[in-house]
Amino acid sequence: MRKIITQCLLTIFLFTAFAGSSWAKDSDRARELLSKGEILSLSDILTRVSSDVPGKILEIELKEEKGDIVYEIEFLAEDGVVMEMYVDAKTAKILSVQVD
Repeated sequence: MRKIITQCLLTIFLFTAFAGSSWAKDSDRARELLSKGEILSLSDILTRVSSDVPGKILEIELKEEKGDIVYEIEFLAEDGVVMEMYVDAKTAKILSVQVD
């Protein structure tokens, strides 16, 4: 059930948050990296880390950090604190979780 809710929220988020033209470039890059097997899909990442995201997802970005491709997942924790989780986009390994 949590997986379905997460995927629905993600779908809504993607359609509303990335309507601008800059998203087209980001989505093309993400699609290319995914097709080359260089990253996992966002749905795979969320499935693997969903138990480590105790709260509501606010924003997700695909970034390059120190030469690595990472998903930056910003979420509102259950205690009301905004947190950021950095996840390796190829392995789904959680690299860090910190207060935003």
